[in-house]
Amino acid sequence: MRTFFTFIYSLFFSCLIQAQEVITLTDDSEILYLSSGIDIAIDPTGLLTIDDITASDVVFKNTPFPFNGGYTRDTHWFRFTVQKSAPKSDSKNTKNISSFLLAAGPTYIDKLTLYSPSTKNESSYTVQVAGDTIAANQHPLGLIYGPYTFSITLTDNEPQTLYLKMQGNDDSTLQLILSSRDQLAKINNLDMLLSGFILGALTLISINAFIMWRWLKQPIYLPIIGYAIVIIIHKVMLSGIIARYLLPDSPNIMNLVDPLSISFHSLCSITFFIMYYDSKHSFPRLHYFFLSFLIFTIVTIFSIPLGYYLYFAPYLFLFALMLLPSLLFVSWKVAQTGSVGSQSVFIGTTIYVAILSIAILSALGAIPFYPMIMNAPAIASLVFLFSMQQGMHRQVNQFEAEKLVAEIAASKANKKANEEIQRRHEQSTFMTMVAHEIHTPLAVIDSAIQTIEMSSPTLSPFISERHNRIQNSVSRLSQLLENTLDAESHDSRPLQPKIESINTEPFILNCLQESLPKTRPYTLNISPDCTINADPNLFKHIISNLLVNAKKYSPNDSTIHISIHEQEKNAQIGTLFSIQNNHYSNVPIDPSRWLNKYFRQTETPNINGFGLGLYLVHKIIDAHQGDINIDIKPTPSVSNWLVTVNVWLPIDTTQVEGL
Repeated sequence: MRTFFTFIYSLFFSCLIQAQEVITLTDDSEILYLSSGIDIAIDPTGLLTIDDITASDVVFKNTPFPFNGGYTRDTHWFRFTVQKSAPKSDSKNTKNISSFLLAAGPTYIDKLTLYSPSTKNESSYTVQVAGDTIAANQHPLGLIYGPYTFSITLTDNEPQTLYLKMQGNDDSTLQLILSSRDQLAKINNLDMLLSGFILGALTLISINAFIMWRWLKQPIYLPIIGYAIVIIIHKVMLSGIIARYLLPDSPNIMNLVDPLSISFHSLCSITFFIMYYDSKHSFPRLHYFFLSFLIFTIVTIFSIPLGYYLYFAPYLFLFALMLLPSLLFVSWKVAQTGSVGSQSVFIGTTIYVAILSIAILSALGAIPFYPMIMNAPAIASLVFLFSMQQGMHRQVNQFEAEKLVAEIAASKANKKANEEIQRRHEQSTFMTMVAHEIHTPLAVIDSAIQTIEMSSPTLSPFISERHNRIQNSVSRLSQLLENTLDAESHDSRPLQPKIESINTEPFILNCLQESLPKTRPYTLNISPDCTINADPNLFKHIISNLLVNAKKYSPNDSTIHISIHEQEKNAQIGTLFSIQNNHYSNVPIDPSRWLNKYFRQTETPNINGFGLGLYLVHKIIDAHQGDINIDIKPTPSVSNWLVTVNVWLPIDTTQVEGL
C-alpha cells in the first residue's frame, strides 16, 4: 500500500514539475509580446534533433523573456505552449481555426527553426527555417511581416506545444511576438517608418559632412562620413530589403553585416574622438587607452572573416563599456573650457553614452533585452552625429568670422604697406635726385682744387693743407652720396653679381692702400692658394666699408687685424674674411642692430656717415649667398672691446650666378 501511494505521489509531483504555463490568445487582433511561459534547454554540441528534444530526459527550465544569453556558440531550444480561446459569444462550441504569426527578433540571428505540430500527423512536426545563414528567398513569409516570421495555425481551445531552435555564432538575444497578420504588418510598417526617418537624417548628415570636408579639406569630417555610412548600411541590411531583393541567394554576406557594422561603428567613433579632441596633446594618458581600443577594434575586424569574432566580440563590448566614461569625461573637460561648440558635443556625447551603455549591457546579457533597444544604437548614433555636426558647425562659423576679421585686418595692413612702399619710393626718388644734384657741384669743386694745384705747384704749406682738407671733405661727401644711391638702388631692385675669380693678395692690398692711411698699423694673414669668387666691384665695396668702419671706430694707434682663409660651412667650401679691431664703449655693445639701415651708434656721435655701410655690406653678401656675423669680446682694458666681423662667401658660385 505504501508503494502504491509513493508511486502516485511521484507521478503527481513529476506532473507538477513538467507543468507549463499556457500562452493564451483571446482575440484574433491581439498582439502579445511573450514574456513568460517559455522554457529553455541548452545544447552545447548543437547535435540534438527534435526527437531528442521531445524525449523525457531533456531538462527544460523556465526562462524570462526577452531572452539574452550573451555571446555563445551553444544551441538554444525554446518550448512554449499556445492556444486560442474560443469567443464567449460562441454558444455552439464551434472549433474555429485561426492563423497567427510568430515574429522573432532582433534581425541578426544566424538560424531559427520552428517546429509546430503537423495538422496531418500528430506525431510529426512542420518545420520552418529563417535566419541570416538562410537565403532570403527561402524564408517562410514576405518582407512585410519581418525577415524572421513564422506562420502558426491554432484551433480554439486546443493548445499546441511549439519548439524553437536558435543557432548562431553571435549574440544570443531573442524576442518573440505573437500577432495576427494585420497587426504585425502595422508594427513592421511603423518600425520601417522610424527606420526611414533615421536613414533620412543620417543621409543628410553624411552629405553635409561630405560637403564640409570638400570645402574645408579637414580630415575630421571623414570619420563622421564613415560613421553615418556604416549605420545607414546596417539599418538597410537589417530591414531585409537587400537580402530579399539584391542578395537573395547570398546569406553569407548578410551574416557579416552585424559584426562588421559593430566593429566599424567602434572604429569610426574612436577615430573621431582622437582627432576632434586632439587626445595626443590634450589628454596624453587617455590617448594611449583610445589607441589600444582602436587597435583592438582593427584586430576584431580582421577576426570576422576568419571566424573568430565570437571570441573577440565580448571583449570589444567590455572595452567599449570602459571607454564610454572616458569619452564622457573628455567631452566634459572640453566643455568646461567654454570653447565654441563644446556644449553641444557634451550633450550629444552624454545621450550617446547613456543609450549605448544600455545597448551594450543588453548585448552582453547583463540586463534584459527590450524591444525598444532594437533601434537604440541607431538613435544614439543619430543624436551623437547631430551634436557633432552642430558643434563643428559653430566652430566653422567662428572660424569664418575670425577669417573675415583677419581678411579685413590684412586688407588694412596691405593698404598701409602699399602706402609705405609708395612713400619710400617717393623718398628714394627724392634722395636720388638730391644726391645727383649735390654730386655735380662736388665734382666741380674737386676738379677746381686739382686744377689750382696743377697750375700753382709752389703753394704755401698753409694753402696746400687747406686744399687737402677740401679734397678729403669732398671725397667723404662723395662716398656718402654713393652709399645713399647704392642703398636706394638695391632696395628697389635685387643685386645681380657678376662673379669672377679674384687674385686675393693684390686685391686686398689695393683695398688697404685706398681705405687706410699709411700710418695706420695692420696685420694681414692670407692662406696660400686661397680662392675668391665674387663680383670685384661689390667685393671691393665690402672690404672698403669694413676697413673704413674698423678705422673710424677704433683708436688711431690700435692695430687692425685682417685674415683670409678657406672654411667649410653647411657642407660647402667657402672663403672666410675676418677683420678685427678694438672698440671703445662705456656700455656693453649690442651688434644685433648694426646691419640695420640708417643705424648709428649713440656712444660715438661724432663719427661721419649715414649708417648705410654695414647695411650695404649685408645686402651684397646676401646676393653672393654668403653670411656675415659680428663677434664682440671684452678685453682686460676697461671700456675696451674686441670687435671681429666675419664674412663668409662660397667658392662654388653656380647658385649665385643663377640668381
